Amino acid sequence: MKKLLTLPGTWTVPVVLLGLIGLDAATKLLALYWLAGEPFPMPIINGVAWHYMETGLGLLGAFVPESWRGPAHVALAAGCCLGIASGLYAEMVERSPLTLPATMLLATCLSNWGEYFASGVVTRFIVITPPSGDGVMVNIGILAGVLGLALLVAVSIHESVARALRARAAR
Repeated sequence: MKKLLTLPGTWTVPVVLLGLIGLDAATKLLALYWLAGEPFPMPIINGVAWHYMETGLGLLGAFVPESWRGPAHVALAAGCCLGIASGLYAEMVERSPLTLPATMLLATCLSNWGEYFASGVVTRFIVITPPSGDGVMVNIGILAGVLGLALLVAVSIHESVARALRARAAR
């Protein structure tokens, strides 16, 4: 455990992810306020709370050993399929209008990928029904997903360069 906690960047991922959670929460709450047109009713608040509880599990995923992360690929695929299935269900079965369905489904997949790379474990999607009764798939989390990928690439490059410099200095 001590070795795991001293790995380069172990604390970087949770800190970056916490920042993204804050950004994601702010954008999502703004979108919900815009959709609802009134202060958030409890079902929406509960849905957002549940969503961030799942993301909290993702934070724990940053600390699991690499050898345990194989099942995360299955979770990723399942999360993306579930997101797409929920969108298709809302559009076809519930006859609920989706704004640019293909874009929203892509957003879900990108967000899932972003959170997978950021946390290593958990994927998610969010389907919200505003008080008006119109089923709308909202995933402003695409912003968090894309930023998560970009930041993770930047951190990986930084760590690779630092490792190379340390190796050169050791010679």
